[in-house]
Amino acid sequence: MALTKGQSVTMPKGRFQIQMHILHQRPSCRLVDFTQVNGTSPVGDEEIVLRPGHMARATFRIMNGHYYLRPCMRVVLRDGGIRGVGWIVETS
Repeated sequence: MALTKGQSVTMPKGRFQIQMHILHQRPSCRLVDFTQVNGTSPVGDEEIVLRPGHMARATFRIMNGHYYLRPCMRVVLRDGGIRGVGWIVETS
């Protein structure tokens, strides 16, 4: 997942909800966990967050409903002016 240009936003683990677009499906999901691929490392007790321009491997939990998802499906995340793009690596 990579956050693209848009509003400046901080995405904390476990407290951020966003709409995911996969083909014609639009489930709401919560950012459960992520591992940063690039960006700055936190210093001391600083919280690890995602900001525009950062890339990460993220885990999302769909809030409600059942959706057909499989690896290699393209994903677009959207919440107002906030956008992120990526693809599904695995499902559980």
